Amino acid sequence: MPPVQPAQAPIINTQAITSNATVKELTAPAVLQTAGVSLGIGLGSAVVIALISAIVCLAGSSQAFSGMGQFSSVMSYGGMGDLGSMVSGLNFFQLLVMSLIMGVSGAFSLSASAAGISLDSLANVSLSMPVGLSGVALMVGAAFGAYWFARKSGIRFAWTGAISAAAVGLVTSILYLVLGAVFPLSLSVASGGYGASASLVGATFRTFLMTFLIAGLGALAGYALAQFAPDSSNVFIAAWRWMHRTRGFVRTIAESVMVYAVVFTVIGVIALIAMAISGKDPSALALVFFLFPFLPIATFVIGALGSLDVTITGQQSTGISVFASGMGNARWVFVALVVVFIVATLYIALRAAARNMYDRAYAEWKHSWKSPVAALVAWLVIDFAVASMNVTASVSTQGSFSAAFGPAMWFFLVAAIWAFLVEVVALTFGPTLVTSMPGLWKVFVGGTVQQTPQNVADYVAACSPKKANAAQQPAQQPSGFDTASEQASVDSVGTTPAATTQTWQPPTAVPMSAPTGPDTPNAANATQPIPVTPAQQTTPTQQIPTAAAMPAPTDQVPPTTSATAQMPPVIPPAAPAAPKGKPLTAKQKTGIIIGAVVVGVIAVLGIAYAVLNATVFSPQSVADRYVAALSSGDYEEANNIADPQLDQDQRLLLTNQAAQTENATITNARVTGITDSADGSKLVDVTYTIGGEPVNDTFTMAPSGSQFLIFRDWTVTTPLLKEITVSTDAATPGLTINGVEVGEENAVSGSFGSDLVFKVYPGTYRIAVTETEFITESGDGPTTVSTNGSTYAYTSVEATDALVQAIQDELDAQLQACAASTEGEPEGCPFYFWGADLDSYRNFAWTLTDIPTVDYVSLYDNSFTTDSYGEATVTFERQKYDDSWEPDDYDCSFYVYGSFEIDGDKVTITEMN
Repeated sequence: MPPVQPAQAPIINTQAITSNATVKELTAPAVLQTAGVSLGIGLGSAVVIALISAIVCLAGSSQAFSGMGQFSSVMSYGGMGDLGSMVSGLNFFQLLVMSLIMGVSGAFSLSASAAGISLDSLANVSLSMPVGLSGVALMVGAAFGAYWFARKSGIRFAWTGAISAAAVGLVTSILYLVLGAVFPLSLSVASGGYGASASLVGATFRTFLMTFLIAGLGALAGYALAQFAPDSSNVFIAAWRWMHRTRGFVRTIAESVMVYAVVFTVIGVIALIAMAISGKDPSALALVFFLFPFLPIATFVIGALGSLDVTITGQQSTGISVFASGMGNARWVFVALVVVFIVATLYIALRAAARNMYDRAYAEWKHSWKSPVAALVAWLVIDFAVASMNVTASVSTQGSFSAAFGPAMWFFLVAAIWAFLVEVVALTFGPTLVTSMPGLWKVFVGGTVQQTPQNVADYVAACSPKKANAAQQPAQQPSGFDTASEQASVDSVGTTPAATTQTWQPPTAVPMSAPTGPDTPNAANATQPIPVTPAQQTTPTQQIPTAAAMPAPTDQVPPTTSATAQMPPVIPPAAPAAPKGKPLTAKQKTGIIIGAVVVGVIAVLGIAYAVLNATVFSPQSVADRYVAALSSGDYEEANNIADPQLDQDQRLLLTNQAAQTENATITNARVTGITDSADGSKLVDVTYTIGGEPVNDTFTMAPSGSQFLIFRDWTVTTPLLKEITVSTDAATPGLTINGVEVGEENAVSGSFGSDLVFKVYPGTYRIAVTETEFITESGDGPTTVSTNGSTYAYTSVEATDALVQAIQDELDAQLQACAASTEGEPEGCPFYFWGADLDSYRNFAWTLTDIPTVDYVSLYDNSFTTDSYGEATVTFERQKYDDSWEPDDYDCSFYVYGSFEIDGDKVTITEMN
């Protein structure tokens, strides 16, 4: 094998670590500055993402509240108002803090009171969401800041970096707790003079713990990369280089995370766009702030043959998976996810196989258990802290309740199985597949181990605790290092005495056999797959160069399987980097980075403004939402978008309840055009279908101020309101329109006994009389009208047999009362004696011999008549000429005509003639 030409090694700073005590090292200005930068950039990144998500959340809050239509209607009927009016004191800062806490998967506790009495002792409620984009931004920002200044100042990872990272996490978690306590999300309800209030407070232990872990782990990663991959300009390139230089199961896990993250993040974005398109709601894209990284994780779990479970206390868990029943047409989407997952997993396995062909120290079955165990532990953490939503409640009188949504608890076993299958493929037929496809070698070459530059290895060795102790005690030097370099010392972190500066000589690569296992005598030589000979070690005078100064790794050549290829080929070093110009000063670099951050923030805000202005706050978006609300029967949402300008009673048919009957709402509704008017308003053309007939309609919109000072607010000024007219009888007890009980107070004009006019949305309405025991609808029954056709309906009612019988019973009772009278002309009775007012008659006594029968009942004027005459006999005494009295009698025939009234289930005769 021809010798490899030596490459020009970049000059890096391998200054010795300070010999001062740990406490002095932790309080060094460079260490404190690095922790501060990590904290600041992490918080700044999280706030920027939370700021955008808060704007989106505030813009869509009315939609979110109105989406709970039935619940909101029930509350309105109860006198508590609509759900949106419950939110009192809701402001931008509360939503900002809520977005921050939700982003780190913090928990919210519910604090409630009613009638001025705290209910906290009776119930305990907690809510937590999956990690969001603001939490990811916090971790990445903390890592970026820690790497930037830790690399610049030469800060050791252990223990200085670890303690500093913990400090960053602690300070960040305290800030989140303070913000969560100061800005709770408050809600209040009032009804009948009584009030209740509730607050979602983010100052909880989970908020503290998750913030500490996310910010601390981000900073810890930055410190670690600053030591183990210092030859990069930023943390992203450093992570990429570290991953390609590491070996064994760590490399397998890191590479799996990279491949799966890229693939399923793309799938998550596609899924979100598909949701927005299918729902015809561009504002759904704003869910990216709340569904990522949960949506990629969820699609990954389903693709890996796992399940997303909904677990509720006392109920059987239900899951969403490719094997679940009732998936319908969505099953093919889940099958596609499984196919994508298998292809990605096979790709990871073949990359591992290519790596094993070079790095044979880990190409053994005794190492195959490590990555499955790591995957198992990782998914236990992910399921608890990152990808699940949890609600817990404990009520003193009802016991406890909990609900959770996220990957099934058993999925960690599935993840471990897939990780083991990757090892099986890499250790069995994987190398054969790789060598049989030489044309695809560039696809798998990234999976091999890249050579760690000698200067980076020396820098890592110089940062190790043993090296630091050697700097303090030169007599106890570990073997294998040049004496001159081990005796170099520095006075403080990030500084190098000029008197000790020396230069590195470029290392020379030599062909060697495959690296041995870590437990062999040559394990020291197996730290890199391509070892190099040690060169004379000296301390450089310059800082670690940026990525632009580092040679890029060249493509590797796939090994052959011939008998002559007994050892892996040496990876040829890259060509030396081109000469550089005058390096930038530290101040210039800082200015460039700050400027880039400012420009990036402005660009992000500009993009967010453009997207929101073109979607959520555009007239097209408002018009689409209005038409979609009418088409879906979400009339409460339509009322929120376009105020009908009616009393609350007159809006009864503008609620979701009126849209529940079959074919009640419009269909195939869409906005066909928006035309500008001279006064700045918009004329919106819409088309929809009612009963299979197409209808063209219009409404107008106008700007009404602004939202958040920067977005124009559009309002529908002429809602799509129509009128229907119902003619009724005076005796009509009530009406139902599309199943909704209506009365005179719900009409905009008219009363029972005349024409009632109701305001409605476009659609079809079925009108029926509210029947009772005594009154029923006559004619052909319920009538259906359409806002696209006849809008007039006539109803009539008639008495039931029960009403006729009730009037008859009341008539019998009143006639018997008349017969009990001792008057010759009983008051209010239909019979009388013609001579009753004469003094020559006395002692009248009535007897009914025949009671008439009710024949006709009129509900028009609440009257009735009998079909026959009744007979009554009266006995009396008549005065004779001699002033004596003698008995006599008289037969009286009578006919009854009278009126009645109905009060509930009681019928009363008010008049008889």
